[in-house]
Amino acid sequence: MDNVTKWRVISCLLDLSKDLQGGEIRHQDNIYKIFTEYLGWPENSIDREMKIRQGSTPKRVDFVLKKDNSCVVPIEVKTAYSAESGVEQLGSYMLHLGVDLGILIRDKFYFFYDDNCGRNMKMLDDAVFIVPFSDICTDGDDVVRLLDFSNFNPETIKSALIDLKNKKQEEARQQKFKDSIVNKIKSVEFIHTAIKAKLNSEGPEAAEYVGMIDEILDNFEISVKPLHSLNIDNKDDELPYPKAESPGQRHKFKFKGQVYNGCSDLAYAIVKEYVNETNCTINELRKELKSAKVTSSIFKLENDVKDPNRSWPEKMRLDVPGDRSKIRIYIMWNYCKGGNDNFSPLLRFAAKQGWEIEEL
Repeated sequence: MDNVTKWRVISCLLDLSKDLQGGEIRHQDNIYKIFTEYLGWPENSIDREMKIRQGSTPKRVDFVLKKDNSCVVPIEVKTAYSAESGVEQLGSYMLHLGVDLGILIRDKFYFFYDDNCGRNMKMLDDAVFIVPFSDICTDGDDVVRLLDFSNFNPETIKSALIDLKNKKQEEARQQKFKDSIVNKIKSVEFIHTAIKAKLNSEGPEAAEYVGMIDEILDNFEISVKPLHSLNIDNKDDELPYPKAESPGQRHKFKFKGQVYNGCSDLAYAIVKEYVNETNCTINELRKELKSAKVTSSIFKLENDVKDPNRSWPEKMRLDVPGDRSKIRIYIMWNYCKGGNDNFSPLLRFAAKQGWEIEEL
């Protein structure tokens, strides 16, 4: 069985057991089956319910992977409905065992690397590598490759996680810098200062009327509207929209402090906000939108797009972080208050999330 097929079986088994309320034992049983039957682990190399003592309290680690009779990777198991995330629990096991690798299997695979033996782990987002239980997830092959007993090497896993961690930290630094620039550009004071500097540079006579320039600027509402996601690295944002005649393009909305001209801009913003807040997979997104009776054609997988210059332009590209899918958001919306349109369900979907949208 190749890695792709193995991952399909593994993701299917875990997806079935992750949502069982009070079914942690069933989830554990599936995980044990996966390691012994599909990843080739001998029973003497995967210790289940291993007893440890932390202070005066006895504990049991759900699973511990062993290499050369040494405990190298503890695994904590929770279901999606567990009240506790399991992160700090896993961190305490790592500290007890003196290891810097740990795996949490919950609604997804969460791979942790902490060179302080779990002391710095507080939340799910501290995981370096997160892989959802989806058979279309491209990272599934990596999970199988890293955890297959025949290839298992803690140093290989550690090296891969360190590279990912460094990459994430660099991306975070870059994003922080981008955000600081964007916040400066959006500042009214910054815009006023830039305009005054430009006017004053045009000639000595302009400098004599500084007060008049301030008075004029005070009578203008000046703002900067970023293109969609503020992804200033994406040069596709410079592409113009097709000239569609959808009535929805005549509407203006305010959402999360930003003003959006047209239904397509707002649709993109709503979907982006949801996938980023929930870290959902494409199947979870589709299911949630369907339950809200939003049109099933709101998005397409990027590989399925046949008319990129009409209904699915590159400008509407969006990454779904839960399984790293790439989708395009639909652009041809119609909207009329109280009428039969395809955009109102999306507004109701946003309201269900607790998001306030003001029509201007």
